[in-house]
Amino acid sequence: MIPIAEPLKPFLREALLASRSVLVFPAADGSMRPRDTPLQDVLRRALARAGLVNGYDHGCRRCKANGTPHVEHHDDAARRHCSTCGMKLWPKPVHRPIRFHDLRATTATLLARAGAPLVVAQRILRHSDPRLTANVYSRVDLGDLREGLNRIGIPAMPKLATANLRTRRRLSPWCPRRPQRRKRGGVTPQTISMRSKTYVSRGDRI
Repeated sequence: MIPIAEPLKPFLREALLASRSVLVFPAADGSMRPRDTPLQDVLRRALARAGLVNGYDHGCRRCKANGTPHVEHHDDAARRHCSTCGMKLWPKPVHRPIRFHDLRATTATLLARAGAPLVVAQRILRHSDPRLTANVYSRVDLGDLREGLNRIGIPAMPKLATANLRTRRRLSPWCPRRPQRRKRGGVTPQTISMRSKTYVSRGDRI
């Protein structure tokens, strides 16, 4: 027996109240659906009503009736007009190529991201081997790897180290100095170097 998740109970309760029979998801007449019901088509239509689709194909019915169909693909179902005849385009959702069996992999991935133990995901999916749950049904992307690495307690770099590095660079003897310029009029410049700065003072005339 698999328990029902607490966040799903309000949706199931609402479906029971809206049903015409004792079934949760009956057919249109309230009877049980046949065994050969294409569940993936039902799932895809439900995803389309929720807006989870691969865009929309906007088609012109007038151009289609004239034998020159005009179809534009867009990410939303906003109102658009045909560029040929100016008529309104009718959006049609492009269903995602998802099967009802794919929801098992989605469940395993969500359980792994929520931090559920592997044995719990194995029992929910009714797998005999936990390696099947971890290696086949659980999906791990770059974001999951980054989140796992960020859980490591790496101490931040102290500000003192950055300040010392800047001081060492300023006091380094390999810092380039400004070239000395000779003054006109027989003046011998006396160079006084302090750290990385150079000062030139006017000396006595020869």
